[in-house]
Amino acid sequence: MKLVCLGWGSLILQPEDLPCGEWHADGPFLPVEFSRVSEDGRITLVIDPVAHDVPVLWAELDVASLDAAVKALAAREGVTRLASIGRWPRVRSMRNGSDRGRPAKGSTASSGRS
Repeated sequence: MKLVCLGWGSLILQPEDLPCGEWHADGPFLPVEFSRVSEDGRITLVIDPVAHDVPVLWAELDVASLDAAVKALAAREGVTRLASIGRWPRVRSMRNGSDRGRPAKGSTASSGRS
């Protein structure tokens, strides 16, 4: 199984120890905006339901399982609560079968801290 990470902001330029390959610009569109102040005072990009959809990047992860992917991203983000790392299943439109590029209701594609 191939697993990918959706990313934006500092994750792209500073993946640190995240076991990821090259970032690709043809990712889905998600409502991402500078809507959170991080612990160090920086304003950071997060999924925000009132934001406009923007394209996000993706990179394949060099991990053996979804659990390993979540733990790797949590370590990079400094997150201790693994539930704050979102999972995003592929979503298809019921009308035409095309990708809609949006997370399923109740799921997120967050690479940020909660």
